[in-house]
Amino acid sequence: MVCCVAESENIEVMREVLALQPDEGAVARVIGARGPTAHTPTPLLHMACSNRLRRTLEFVLPLASTALLDQEWSSETPLMVAATSGDLCMTKQLLDRGASVTWSTLPSGEAVLHKVAKSDHPTLEMVELLVERGADPLARTVG
Repeated sequence: MVCCVAESENIEVMREVLALQPDEGAVARVIGARGPTAHTPTPLLHMACSNRLRRTLEFVLPLASTALLDQEWSSETPLMVAATSGDLCMTKQLLDRGASVTWSTLPSGEAVLHKVAKSDHPTLEMVELLVERGADPLARTVG
């Protein structure tokens, strides 16, 4: 139910639904089956980034801990999801909230700059933003 409310970006209803959750950690943790399979739970931050739900992201970010910005799901962080989609605004929001440009959840060691370079939407603005915020353009991957 929460994922449907999040996708509608109805913040008032989302606030009410999340208030019913058993603990504060549930707010930005797993909330819906929207992952690679129908039974894979998806963290709200990932859902907001992958679907470009800006209002949902703005609502959830203040509720999410910094650790959740780097959490692993589908081997990508929320920052990787936003940056590879080419969404400069969402990427800035995540960076401003503390997402790391050097964090990697991938066995190859790829960080967000590697993912952006290989994406369908690599833009100079995105690369410049990530480098400005500390991404190493000379970083190497494993293997």
